[in-house]
Amino acid sequence: MTAPLFLVHNGLATPLSNGAVAIGRLEECQVVLDGREVSRRHARIVATPEGPLLVDRSRFGTEVNGSRLAAPALLRDGDLVGVGDYSLAVTARPWDLGAEPVVAALGTGWRVRVAAWRRRYGPTEALGAAVAVGVALGSRAAGAGLPLAAFAATLTEACWFYGTLAWRDLRRERSEAAERGSDLPPAVARAVVRDLVLEFGAAEAVDSLVLRPICYAAGMHWLGTVPGILAGKIVADLLFWGPVLSVCHWRFGARPVPQPSPDRSRSTTSTRPLIRRD
Repeated sequence: MTAPLFLVHNGLATPLSNGAVAIGRLEECQVVLDGREVSRRHARIVATPEGPLLVDRSRFGTEVNGSRLAAPALLRDGDLVGVGDYSLAVTARPWDLGAEPVVAALGTGWRVRVAAWRRRYGPTEALGAAVAVGVALGSRAAGAGLPLAAFAATLTEACWFYGTLAWRDLRRERSEAAERGSDLPPAVARAVVRDLVLEFGAAEAVDSLVLRPICYAAGMHWLGTVPGILAGKIVADLLFWGPVLSVCHWRFGARPVPQPSPDRSRSTTSTRPLIRRD
């Protein structure tokens, strides 16, 4: 049986055999790195039956053993993953490097995830409900039928939701560019749109074209416009966010925390300090 591998970073060892590990500047990433050549969501490592698979998601590129990644690559014991000015080691025996072992704190992961979801999506979703109700009321007052009113509410809510997320992400990127004394490159705007597509993917198409209009129309038919839209939104969100958050859970995973007095002969999670390339 192949020994489990770990990614060592900043005195912590992140196991690569369970779920996925996100690398980037965002605080929600499991491996948080700072630097001008580190993207917000730079790369991720996904556990597969063949071993951990490294996927580059950045505009700067990711290296393995000094070679720029051209396609997703399986990682092996002894590999070095290059992200910006950093080199992160992949190893099966991190304790041999004199690092303190760590394990994931039970329960901490869900608290981190929920807090991250609330910060990113909460205010936008709440105001999106008000937008949907307002458009549905206006459409019905103008004589639109239930299907048309439901589609109008869905389309406007989607434009509000993704427009707000894109605006917030671009504002953050523009602020960081200003701190570096540079203008925002056009490639960054394209990267923001690309990240939103990767974040929501096919779930959004199914939601906007089928699921949400049906929920809104059914809700308005049975409960009236305002309570119907609100009830329909609750049902649609429950069905929509499950797939989205399960796909994106790697961005909000549990952070490892140190554990005292390990038995290194039996340890399964250990660490090595992050290496910064000169």
